[in-house]
Amino acid sequence: MIFLFRMILIFFMSIIWLIVGLILCCCRPKHKANLYYLTQMLRLVQWVIGIKVTYRFKGNLREQMPAVFVGNHQTNWDIVTMANIPQPGMVCVGKKA
Repeated sequence: MIFLFRMILIFFMSIIWLIVGLILCCCRPKHKANLYYLTQMLRLVQWVIGIKVTYRFKGNLREQMPAVFVGNHQTNWDIVTMANIPQPGMVCVGKKA
């Protein structure tokens, strides 16, 4: 029962995330903070699923900038677990396999 509730909640959250993301990206195209705001909304999925992600950084992450973050994700769930990483002003680059 709780699995069904969580999947329905994630479905509605993804619809809201899509609408807000489209509005945000259409109103401010190519703005650096768009990625940060969208991943902050995606972090709520961690709470719904019931996972707690622990990141081990030495000191404050903002003090170590500029930096290059590499996410070698293996599944689609890695996108949810890496949602805490993006910082304001971070630019995302992707490549095809």
